Amino acid sequence: MEDFYEVYDFVTAIIPFKAENYKKTDELFEISSTKLNQLKNEATIFVEIKNDNSDKVKNLIMEILNENGFSVIKSGNSKYILEAVISADFQKTSKNIFVCYPGISIEIKNNSKMDK
Repeated sequence: MEDFYEVYDFVTAIIPFKAENYKKTDELFEISSTKLNQLKNEATIFVEIKNDNSDKVKNLIMEILNENGFSVIKSGNSKYILEAVISADFQKTSKNIFVCYPGISIEIKNNSKMDK
């Protein structure tokens, strides 16, 4: 929407009657943004990470979710559960060099305990 508003604001300032054609798009975006923020607040998320001994990945994921308006809670009484598994595949090359291929898989699902 950043590109839209760049043009929309310019047209509104220069030729206001032409901007009227796009007023509904502006209104729809405002309504959608408000609803999205409301739904984000209602979408409580519990983060559970496997193989994250220092909680660095967990803390980073929680920070990203918080920055994007989601309600992250520390107990399992949430609407959704984000489960992630961290893996590290170590391999030895023919030249006796060890190589690590890190990975992470993330799944977000409904908390079945909260559906009842």
